[in-house]
Amino acid sequence: MPMLRDHLLTDGFFDAERHPEITFASTSVAAQDGALSVEGDLTIRGVTKRVQATGTITGPSRVNRHDGTVNDHIGMDLETTIDRRDFGVSFNNELADGRLNLGWDVVLEFSLELSTPVEG
Repeated sequence: MPMLRDHLLTDGFFDAERHPEITFASTSVAAQDGALSVEGDLTIRGVTKRVQATGTITGPSRVNRHDGTVNDHIGMDLETTIDRRDFGVSFNNELADGRLNLGWDVVLEFSLELSTPVEG
């Protein structure tokens, strides 16, 4: 896997030397009956596009921690699909039969857990 990792960091994919971070900044969040929709700006290779991710929210769940404190937790699982060419990630190879080796659509999955201490 180190060879794959190194290849993904090259200019043909993420160009990590010039663009070491992928960022997402939410602009709106809507939740209803456990369904979640988050819209925001995704930046890959210095290109920013508005995306919308949808998924589920669970919780809050109260958790007793090993140190005697109590936290409320909320979990979020989100997914969106992007066309990687929109972000300048256009590397591909043609197979012998003329098909492309890699798809253009990429599914991004986000799993988040938010925690806050419970007072008292």
